[in-house]
Amino acid sequence: TYPAQPVLPARVAQLGGFPGTCSVLQTMALMPLHTKMAASHVLLSQMGVNARVPLRPFTAAAKTARIGIEQAHVCCAFPQHRLQCASVQRVPRVQNVGRRQTVKVAAQAGEDDQPQPRDATETAISVGLGLLWAAILGYAFTLSPNQTPYRDQYFLEKLVGLGSQTTEINPVFFALFNIMGVYPALYAAILNPSARSRTKVPLAPFLALSFGAGVFALLPYFALWAPLPKSQQQLPPKSELGLVRKGLESRVLPALLLAASVYLIGMASTAGDQAWLGYIQQFDESRFVHVTSIDFCLLTAFLPFWIANDAAYRKWQYQDSAAFLGLIPLIGPAIYLLLRPRSE
Repeated sequence: TYPAQPVLPARVAQLGGFPGTCSVLQTMALMPLHTKMAASHVLLSQMGVNARVPLRPFTAAAKTARIGIEQAHVCCAFPQHRLQCASVQRVPRVQNVGRRQTVKVAAQAGEDDQPQPRDATETAISVGLGLLWAAILGYAFTLSPNQTPYRDQYFLEKLVGLGSQTTEINPVFFALFNIMGVYPALYAAILNPSARSRTKVPLAPFLALSFGAGVFALLPYFALWAPLPKSQQQLPPKSELGLVRKGLESRVLPALLLAASVYLIGMASTAGDQAWLGYIQQFDESRFVHVTSIDFCLLTAFLPFWIANDAAYRKWQYQDSAAFLGLIPLIGPAIYLLLRPRSE
């Protein structure tokens, strides 16, 4: 004797449903009643759940359902197992064979089972970013002004604490150089985990290099990046975060970055006319100052997109306006990090 309703939907509803899209329930809804009960029993058994349904395992219905489920490669799991449920398209085809009905389930791997190839738009964007990276790299080392190479060396030694104390650094450029240490930290917090790539390219090496090379390290990742499927865009529980990820998710980091940004912007803003004229002259003569300034502009230009991407990933209610915060250099991204939703 079978219950009036399938066990599987009730049990799934009781446990909170599947994490992702799995249309096996829709397939089972089209099965005959006995086959439906058998499929419920088999599927729950494969997931380690006791279905508590009296079922003779050698009946025609059970045999048919077992074959159908195995052909479909059922990969759903309950949330507490912390497994990613593949999005599978299952098309039932029912054939009458004498008095028995057999159900064949054809499974096609969806976008979550394996990386999907890039479409034409993604390919064009990747090629464009790759060409931009090559062009900027070529310009920085061959065409940018380089009239003061020895002074650039003195500047760099002074900025890292190795130069003579008598070497003077333009206060505007001093603020800009320190800002270039704030930007990679902002990018690290914004790109994790929303900018994980469907192409499985690791993000961490590019972020680490960006603290020394800025946009020259990040642009190759931007070119290789492809967005995750919608079903995989979900924040992991806070209990699963490592120490670094917890730091990037906390409000302490953006508060410190906001304070540093306000201080550095204030330093540059109050440097005076002579300091700004000196900076403009150095921009025209010094490769170090020139390339650093271009690096700052490009990092600022890319932030609105990544903020919008992170806001959509976190399903923030203000995601439509989040990108506008990226238009405010340094301060806007830090404010966004303070306001965005977090892992729970």
